[in-house]
Amino acid sequence: MKPILLAFLIFYTIFSEAFCGIKDDWQQFKLVYNKSYKNKAEEKKRFNAFKNNMKEIKDHNKRFENGLTTFKKGITVFADLSKAQFNKKYKLERHGPMKRYRIFKNKRKIDRNLTVVYLDWRKRGAVTHVKDQGLCGSCWIFSGIGVLEGYNFRKTGELISLSEQNVVDCFSNTSCLGGFPGDTLTYVQENGVSTENEYPYRDKQMSCKPSTEKIKINFITYDYINGTEEDLRKALETYGPISVSMYVDARLRLYTQGIWYEKWCSDISNHAMLLIGYGTERGQDYWLIKNSWGTKWGEDGYLKVARNKHNNYCGLTNESIYII
Repeated sequence: MKPILLAFLIFYTIFSEAFCGIKDDWQQFKLVYNKSYKNKAEEKKRFNAFKNNMKEIKDHNKRFENGLTTFKKGITVFADLSKAQFNKKYKLERHGPMKRYRIFKNKRKIDRNLTVVYLDWRKRGAVTHVKDQGLCGSCWIFSGIGVLEGYNFRKTGELISLSEQNVVDCFSNTSCLGGFPGDTLTYVQENGVSTENEYPYRDKQMSCKPSTEKIKINFITYDYINGTEEDLRKALETYGPISVSMYVDARLRLYTQGIWYEKWCSDISNHAMLLIGYGTERGQDYWLIKNSWGTKWGEDGYLKVARNKHNNYCGLTNESIYII
């Protein structure tokens, strides 16, 4: 057999096996994540994004295995979206200039009064199941509701899943366009809130409906931290789950495991979540955060973010809110 023909056959065999492997992964992805597309052109676009993402995952995880990064990437519910498509679909456009953070080695301040080295409010019973905001820009409501669920549990001993949709429908006619978690707390303080069971989430704004199961959550006030990571840690230990906001972009769409840390991040927050704990993994301190992107992303819907590398990474300590 001629060398040129042999080389072609070897290349064709390798290419065919790789392509068939990608096709198999694609079919499995659509099945697992219940994906369907409006036409063949749309599916082709998503498949191309999926192929590129598979390469990104493979290349990144090689760096993880070599100890060059602290988190892994993998197939998530967003694996059929490019970075640009994700940002456009979920309206996470870039906000302000990106800031490069420098790690301060051997300068970590030791808290001699630290009594808890690991905290997870899920294990104390104060955190409900992971929820999914979908395409509605209601992260601020999910974050605020999470604080209220934790506060109500600490006061009553009963964990009740509260209705984000109740606030989406009844707060204003722009609830899906973003807002501030503090407004969620104020609304519920004044009006009460339905249970999720009575008023389930619909991923869009609808007309405000009457409720027969409204829960009145009485609290005097809430407070902003706007301080250091140590202030945030102490408040979390004392007051339970805290509403936090941080800068988020499409780089997080393929996050599946480990401690999120990238050298480049903005300190202008654009996404609200719920801080529920902290700890240390492989010698690196982290914050434990409940997101509102469902369980088919991250660590079953949760995110670990670098802690104590420097203060206010990705704007995490900006306007953190807890109920007193």
